[in-house]
Amino acid sequence: MQIAGGAKMLGGLDFHHENFLNRLNHLAQYYQRQAARLKHAMEKQSGEPLSPLATASEQVVLDALHHEAFAYL
Repeated sequence: MQIAGGAKMLGGLDFHHENFLNRLNHLAQYYQRQAARLKHAMEKQSGEPLSPLATASEQVVLDALHHEAFAYL
């Protein structure tokens, strides 16, 4: 019984880890904008940098990412 319970717990951890990674991949463009804005600021480039703000769909994924991280812990 204890082994079966442990296996289910490990399966749950794997499930939340996979969800976390999938959501993180979905945010690749968001993090690319963040990196470009930082680079722009550090190099003191002229012109307007990309907006670092998350789109509405990205914000939903960011919120879900936080939930997945807490569920994993």
